[in-house]
Order: sequence, then structure tokens, then C-alpha cells
Amino acid sequence: MACPVCFSPIESAARSSLNVGIGVMLVVTGLVLGGVGAFLASLVRRARRGMSLPAADPGRS
Repeated sequence: MACPVCFSPIESAARSSLNVGIGVMLVVTGLVLGGVGAFLASLVRRARRGMSLPAADPGRS
């Protein structure tokens, strides 16, 4: 049993809408993954910056 929207040879409005919906979902997924990657990269940068700083002298104010 084939889906009549997916396997019909005629370009219909339903097929166009499905293609746009798939494209939007791909863009949203890419943006979310990019945001997670940027957040992790910022955490790595902060961790490296924190390790390279000299230890604070507790006697100084």
C-alpha cells in the first residue's frame, strides 16, 4: 500500500506542503544542533581559559 500523496506522479499542493515542512524541520534541527555545538565550544574555551590563569594569591585583596 503506497501513500497516494508520496507516490502520485502529479505535483500537488499537498506534496509541495510536505516538501516545505520537511525543509523547515531540517533547518530547525540544524539550528538546534548548531546552538548546542556553539554552547559546548564556549564551555571548552572557558575551561581552557580558566586553566591557564595563574592561581590567585589569597593574601592579596
